[in-house]
Amino acid sequence: MELTDRIRELWSELLGVEVEADDNFFTLGGYSILLIEMVVRAEQMGLEIAPEQVLEYPTPAGLATALARPRT
Repeated sequence: MELTDRIRELWSELLGVEVEADDNFFTLGGYSILLIEMVVRAEQMGLEIAPEQVLEYPTPAGLATALARPRT
């Protein structure tokens, strides 16, 4: 499964809506507590996502691209 799709599924579960690759987490109803919940669930899935990354890249496609790059 593609990284973008994994993120979309995770967000869909948290937000209770269908999420597309270019949907914005916050526009869909995401807020700070859900952001933390998302980070924890992502970790359980083997994904390392920092809250700051979601603030900078609030779409599944953007976040997947950022996660695929080496962190400095």
